[in-house]
Amino acid sequence: QVHQGNQPPDVVFETASPSNTVEEMYEKREWYARYGVKEYYWINHQQDEVTVFIHVEEKGLVEQDPPSMFTSPLLGLR
Repeated sequence: QVHQGNQPPDVVFETASPSNTVEEMYEKREWYARYGVKEYYWINHQQDEVTVFIHVEEKGLVEQDPPSMFTSPLLGLR
């Protein structure tokens, strides 16, 4: 963000590691929401799942359900 004129990334893909705690992941998601990330993908390889969040005005990053039926508005990926 520092090198991009204070513009946050539009999309973030985050992969969980065994050292990540639930609290740490929640704090990261809150940080991304606060700074305007539009799409956030949390990938948990240990549980074989992806959680998708989309930024909604005045609500922050809102989980999308079910992610298997989701298409990214920015990337067009499914």
